[in-house]
Amino acid sequence: MGNSQSSTYPPNDVLDIANLIPTSQNVELKMREGCTSLCLAITDNRLITVINHRTRRVLHTFSVKDRDQQEFIVKSVFFSKESIYVAIGTSNGNVHMFNLLTKILSVSVVTHDCAITALSIGATSMPSKYQVVSCSSDGCIFKYNFFENQVSNLMIDKGVGGIVSAVLITNHGQDIVLAYMGGRIVLLAYQEKPTIKTLGGDLIAIVSLANHHVLCASSDGIVSQIAMRGNHSSIIHNSHCNSKITALAASNNITVIGFSSGHVLIIMGLITWRYDVGTSVKDITITEKIIFISTVASVFLINDHC
Repeated sequence: MGNSQSSTYPPNDVLDIANLIPTSQNVELKMREGCTSLCLAITDNRLITVINHRTRRVLHTFSVKDRDQQEFIVKSVFFSKESIYVAIGTSNGNVHMFNLLTKILSVSVVTHDCAITALSIGATSMPSKYQVVSCSSDGCIFKYNFFENQVSNLMIDKGVGGIVSAVLITNHGQDIVLAYMGGRIVLLAYQEKPTIKTLGGDLIAIVSLANHHVLCASSDGIVSQIAMRGNHSSIIHNSHCNSKITALAASNNITVIGFSSGHVLIIMGLITWRYDVGTSVKDITITEKIIFISTVASVFLINDHC
């Protein structure tokens, strides 16, 4: 990156919440935009713990079980923006909704034939109305209107095909953006034909930007900005290293990239800051003036003005 500066600093604050999580060597933390104080700890891919990382308190602990009380493997989770619901996709293809206010876990609202690979909660044109888009390993994509209890199958041309690794709901629920393993991005817009963009590498993360632009990261270390309506595209970062990108977030003119090597890049215009958080980055959230970075059993806070 021309004229960029790079420096290494420790994070401004670290919240070590390992003592709140059941003992295990396999804990993954997840955070999402809009959740200024909540994170999910997923233990052994089964037990879900909802934690307020500001107060260091466990709010809920639960797992998704079948009739024989066997716990399903959690494959994907997503917070609603107002932190009311958590959508949970499991290895048997079910999608459940957990209400953080009532502490009620729904029966399966959507049932796929194969494991869930990606899902997203998004608002609709109606206030406080949500929809969930879920994708499974057999290529099926379902949209569930939560308050109308309707499920629709989003038919995608078989020529597109493949496994969806990330999904976004944007434009008040009118647009759905799908990122595929293999490097394709597909825009499904209301009453329009699908728009298909082809990139290189397996896409592992996608973030919505203003004016129908998205930011996407591939496993080979490239972060690109794509205009879903138009032909503009540009590479904003190429890591040129063996460390894989594991997380991506963006807000205003700030882009934050997390790597499996445990370092984080914060890009603001022509300036780049590098932070070392020690272990592989699992998730990144930008909210207000703070960047939240989660690794295994720790949450780091960095002021976005660095």
